[in-house]
Amino acid sequence: MLLNPYRFAVAGGGGGGGGDPFWDSVEMLIHFDGTAGSTTFTDSKGLRTLTPYGTAQVSATSKFGTGSGSFDASGDYLTVSPVVNFPTGDFTLEWWVKFETTLAVSPVISSRTGATGYQAFSTYSAGLLRLVWQQWVESGIWDFIDVSVSKTLGDWVAVCFE
Repeated sequence: MLLNPYRFAVAGGGGGGGGDPFWDSVEMLIHFDGTAGSTTFTDSKGLRTLTPYGTAQVSATSKFGTGSGSFDASGDYLTVSPVVNFPTGDFTLEWWVKFETTLAVSPVISSRTGATGYQAFSTYSAGLLRLVWQQWVESGIWDFIDVSVSKTLGDWVAVCFE
């Protein structure tokens, strides 16, 4: 998921890239806007179809816009088609997260086939928000970024992996 700061500076309205000089490089942009309880999620870039599973839905609670994605970590997720292929070079993955309960592991994005692929996940326990990015490099070798920060349950937190 990308939270694009240029979203709010769109020339002429609509869901275009406005003044974002990197708009052509955006692979997927999900605002999670909508009516509370809706199970319709839209890729603002228009490249992907998002299908919810479990009780994934739009929540009335939001940091920006009219809603946010609500996933209770009990089988809730979205599938994305076609799959987002992360580049082998530089890229950015960013999102806002707000934990309302203590969770063991909550995947944010994942694309794994056997022992290959990538995933980002987060956990919240004992006042610590843990954020992890792991990406398969070659047979048996994974790159990791693993960060923990002290946060109060219920706080919105901006996350960015570059």
